[in-house]
Amino acid sequence: MRVSSDTLVFLQEVPMSVRQITLFDKGSAQFQAYVNLCITSKDRMRMEDGSYKHALYYLSMFGPKGSATSINAIFAGLANNATIRDIAIDDIGNVALAHKVQGLSGFSPGWSCNFAEFGTNRAIHALVESKALSLWDPSLAVKTKRSNGSDTANKKLKEVASKDGEMSDKLLGALERHPVFFLMVPPGQDAQQLHLSYLDKRCPFPLIDEWAQFLWDRALENNEISEVDIWQYTSEGTAPMLSSAFWCFPNIPKMIQDLSEHIKEGSKQTIAA
Repeated sequence: MRVSSDTLVFLQEVPMSVRQITLFDKGSAQFQAYVNLCITSKDRMRMEDGSYKHALYYLSMFGPKGSATSINAIFAGLANNATIRDIAIDDIGNVALAHKVQGLSGFSPGWSCNFAEFGTNRAIHALVESKALSLWDPSLAVKTKRSNGSDTANKKLKEVASKDGEMSDKLLGALERHPVFFLMVPPGQDAQQLHLSYLDKRCPFPLIDEWAQFLWDRALENNEISEVDIWQYTSEGTAPMLSSAFWCFPNIPKMIQDLSEHIKEGSKQTIAA
């Protein structure tokens, strides 16, 4: 097989520490790409087909000029709703998109794979994410936080997600049943405040910043937050893109009940003082 000069140059420039993602078919590697950032569950999880794989929440992959076919094939394998394909990332193992974890039956958020070219040799970069889960960039979640008491959780979800055309009534209903979200925390950002911003989009009344710490602590105590693993390639002299990430699955009715009790207790203490 002849390798193009562009590919040779690209391969010479790829750092040794960068990982690869591989789509297998009957045990044989069919398509590969490089990974510079991926976010997965810490442990393998039982998938809807009974297999055990790491849940995949976010993936940044790249390849040389002309590798769009391989990258597309990997994304198609990940997004396949009919079956869970055999796809693995170096040093992590087999992965499957997060919504395929057993217990989220019937929940199928949209996943996108956005392409861009970079470098003088026109290498290809692809970003795999579900904006229905992350509701866009975490910093945007803070900027678009609503405080209007007339907003409903449904309206707020539609306002954000409709920008990408991913939010349908069917998906909205699924999000009501499974109000999960994926939280990425950039360096210098406050995880508690970002968590509050995402909860605010799923709560029937506006949440105020003063409740951020309480809501974060109660979520941890009730196992409604699971920290996930970030692997990211960072070249010398550059800062990491993310400091932490969390998979969140709030129990909204219980959260409202606990928050109500917290507010009442605070009022009693104020009166007593």
